[in-house]
Amino acid sequence: MEYIWYNPDMDLYQIGESRMYKLLKRSSGNTTGFTLLYKMKPSKAELGRKLIAELNRARVEHKPVQSEVYEFSIA
Repeated sequence: MEYIWYNPDMDLYQIGESRMYKLLKRSSGNTTGFTLLYKMKPSKAELGRKLIAELNRARVEHKPVQSEVYEFSIA
């Protein structure tokens, strides 16, 4: 299962496996700030990456910074 979440430590929306979301949330000092936005099948991950790019672009719209997609997986 792929998750889309907001990571308050990095101030970014991210996409990755559920295991990575849970690991990042547990290791964060701000566990209540991790907001799980959506769960999807891995076959829909490309759509998720596009959504993340748009969310991060909108988040930093006032800054002259290019939006990036951060995808995580555990090997």
